[in-house]
Order: sequence, then C-alpha cells, then structure tokens
Amino acid sequence: MICNLINDFKKDGEESVSQHQVVNRLVQELELNENNGTTIERSVETTKKINNVIQHLITKENVLMITQDAKIKSERLLCMNINFDLDTMNKQ
Repeated sequence: MICNLINDFKKDGEESVSQHQVVNRLVQELELNENNGTTIERSVETTKKINNVIQHLITKENVLMITQDAKIKSERLLCMNINFDLDTMNKQ
C-alpha cells in the first residue's frame, strides 16, 4: 500500500512526498473509510504501525529512500529507491 501510494504521488508529478502525507492518507484509508469511523487511540496505533513499516522499508528492505531529512521524523521526504521495481514485488 505504501509503495503504491508513493507511486500515485509520482504519477501526479511529485518526485518526493512527505512522510506525514503518506501516513495521513493511509490512516484515512484504513481507519475512516474501511471501518466507518474510528477512535483517536486506534488512529494513533495505526499511525505508529505505518511509521514502523515505513522505517522498515527504508532501513531493511531498501525500498524507500529519504530524499530530504527533517528535524521531525514525520516531515522527511520519501521516494522509491531507483533500483526497486514495484511490478516485480507485486508478482511475488
């Protein structure tokens, strides 16, 4: 979901997207749209999980790259690693 979302931003002409945009969009999709409402606590938990997955995709999987770091972790800009092929991942 994260990679597809970043690719959607790229198709719209944005080379990099801020992490908080990705997190907010995913929380909205997962919590509000699918569950017909949510609680603040549940949204916070989902946000933490998404941030952990993003961090894993950066550090362990080498799928995402940080293009511009920020003082606050959620303000950094992300893009797909140029050596990563999303189509190959989707076929697995």
